[in-house]
Amino acid sequence: MFMFTGFAMMFCPGMATLFLTSGHIDFEVQLVGSLVWRPWRMLGCVYVLPGIIALILLLFMPESPKFLFMIGDTHKGLKVVEWISMKNTGRPLTPEQIVQLHSFQNFAQVKRQKSDQHILRAMVSDAMPLFRKPYLGNLISACLVMFISGMITNGLGIWYTAMRNRANMRRGDKSGMSLCQILFVPDLGLILEPEKDLEVICNDDFKGFNDSFVMGALNVLMYNLCWLLLCKVPRRWIFIVSILITSTSGCLLVFVLTSWLQLVTCILLLGLPGVVLSLLGGALLEDVPTYLRAKAMCICLMWARCGAVVGTITTGMFIHHYCAQYLLLISIMPLVAACFESYLPFRF
Repeated sequence: MFMFTGFAMMFCPGMATLFLTSGHIDFEVQLVGSLVWRPWRMLGCVYVLPGIIALILLLFMPESPKFLFMIGDTHKGLKVVEWISMKNTGRPLTPEQIVQLHSFQNFAQVKRQKSDQHILRAMVSDAMPLFRKPYLGNLISACLVMFISGMITNGLGIWYTAMRNRANMRRGDKSGMSLCQILFVPDLGLILEPEKDLEVICNDDFKGFNDSFVMGALNVLMYNLCWLLLCKVPRRWIFIVSILITSTSGCLLVFVLTSWLQLVTCILLLGLPGVVLSLLGGALLEDVPTYLRAKAMCICLMWARCGAVVGTITTGMFIHHYCAQYLLLISIMPLVAACFESYLPFRF
């Protein structure tokens, strides 16, 4: 499931290249008043289309049968399992399988009391078991790791295309320059004596999104490599190695002077925290009972999104004037996440 993030990373720049490159698609249609239908508006609709398709597909998907059994809705749970059996094997459930499902339902059902509480109070009451032993320590650790991973892979990552595009568009000799120098040291060209009123203007053109395609392809590769390693390597070791590579890549990004090394270290810095997010999600689902899993994942992903917001804002505020220092600080954050690794429910 997480692997398809990589495909989205290729889909978005692919559509942008198709719609925004002059000569491919260029039109203007007057709609209402001053509203004009242009390629970039159509591009926004294309970006929304996968979400609409996903929403329609979800409307036809049944609820988790395990969840239905745990809340005591045996009839609906059996219907869903019957539907799954027909889809997968073409055969209905056997009487023996139905007996086994009834036994599982009797064992797994959680006694829930209906009440007339306010909806918010009911939500808090249902989630309270997560904030007690034995789940509290795991939940806090998972939220902290999710926050840091979201801050890097989504917060700093949202600037990836702009930074790579700006680096590729810089003219002149870039050899011997770090990424921060390429991005923020002005290129004065043939000016011999810069005047005091010289103002370097912002260039919002784009040379292409080739680096974004590389980012998406390597993300798909990293996720598949991660899943293959799970067959032979303990999940905890994959987590630790990913964290260490992320931190090392961030530090190297400040100092490497070769363009392709800058690209690889930047992708590893931004991509591997996404792999950590997927590993952590799987571990959390194993440790939390079914009826609490959705709440636990929502709480953790909420902190991941908060991290993305914080990372986006801080990057915009500090990377221009403190580029090297900011990247080094970001590189230390995965090591902070690794400190909470022993509290996480990774099973060998």
